[in-house]
Amino acid sequence: MKTTKTILALFTFICIATSIQAQSVEDIFESYWKGASKTNSNLTDDDYIIAQISMYNVDYNSIYDNFTATMTATYVFGDDSYSSEAEVKGRYYPNSSRVDIKHYRTIDCDYLPDGLFWTPPDTHLTIYNDTDCDGYFVMVGQSTDQSGEDEYIFLSNCPNY
Repeated sequence: MKTTKTILALFTFICIATSIQAQSVEDIFESYWKGASKTNSNLTDDDYIIAQISMYNVDYNSIYDNFTATMTATYVFGDDSYSSEAEVKGRYYPNSSRVDIKHYRTIDCDYLPDGLFWTPPDTHLTIYNDTDCDGYFVMVGQSTDQSGEDEYIFLSNCPNY
């Protein structure tokens, strides 16, 4: 009986360990990420600039826990849509779940109206399990040009968003 319990406990441990390893850090980061950025601004009627953002073509290096990717931001102003596409470099810190993303170079961007301009800020995020989309993740934080409590950057690799 003791041997059966030991075998059952060992089998349960192996099953849990296998499910945790089923998705590697590389697999998680090399997903398609989409979300939004909300920044305070006195240049718009609603006092916010909200951009839809996505991060894709992620190439994760598991030895150094860093990556390169393409990031696109799309901003709607009135009836017009404006986009910026950039190559970014990022680093993941497993001990703190922190993700830092830095603008590397602009690939292409539209000119913005009314004195607005694209800013390539550094971004500091924390990665979490997505509680609304089982098996997926969210990254939440702020860029260096965001300081208000209501300002944020949000990215998710959940296909339902």
